[in-house]
Amino acid sequence: MPLKPPFKPHILLRNTEFEYMPEIKFLGMRFTENLHWHAHICSLCHILSKAFFIIKSIKNTLSSHVLWNIYFSYFHSRLRYGIILWRGGTKESVKVLHIRKKVIRLIIGINKYESCRQKFKEKRILTVTSMYVLKVL
Repeated sequence: MPLKPPFKPHILLRNTEFEYMPEIKFLGMRFTENLHWHAHICSLCHILSKAFFIIKSIKNTLSSHVLWNIYFSYFHSRLRYGIILWRGGTKESVKVLHIRKKVIRLIIGINKYESCRQKFKEKRILTVTSMYVLKVL
């Protein structure tokens, strides 16, 4: 049995017709008509990958203190925004975790096979799951 195409409502406001969009961006969050977070996670991964590239490009010219400031102001703030909505039970959020570990390994100077767990504790950085739980509480 073929799937039924989704109903596309006719939206009219003050004699202006609005086109139906299956995906919208509202306050920096991407919402789809079926409330899947794949589009938002992909967008977030793209933004965080840019931040990773910026930090990688300037790593050798700035001190680690300045790199941590850039991380928390540019990378971490985008990671935290809306986490209570997209983090709960999404499979795609694993991609975000991998990008974050890459950035932290880059700043600390450890290779990609070493564990970050102890470094998170030393630097007092919450894991993404811990950030989510903190927001929920």
